[in-house]
Amino acid sequence: MSELNLIRRLEHRGDYTRIITNAVDAVYDSIVVFQDGTGLLDDDGYLYSEYEDSWNKNSEAIGKVLDHYCCFAGKYHIIYAKHRDLVRFIQCLTAIETVCGGLGR
Repeated sequence: MSELNLIRRLEHRGDYTRIITNAVDAVYDSIVVFQDGTGLLDDDGYLYSEYEDSWNKNSEAIGKVLDHYCCFAGKYHIIYAKHRDLVRFIQCLTAIETVCGGLGR
């Protein structure tokens, strides 16, 4: 899927853009990504807040997923994409959700 087909809607909000995607998460709503003025993508801490217990139990596996997709977890467990590639970032978020049990609920 190209990045163009992945984006449902853009919402410009001051110094960042909220990207509502056509990709869905485990509860079947759109995956939302935030992009700052430099192009850096993040999840605003959504996955950690949704799967905190499972995240802590699976931190080693999550670290491997982050490394594989060239992403990292920053302050407050916000996930960032080093590469600024929306498709790859969505793949990373989906893989972490899978590791945390989101698709097996």
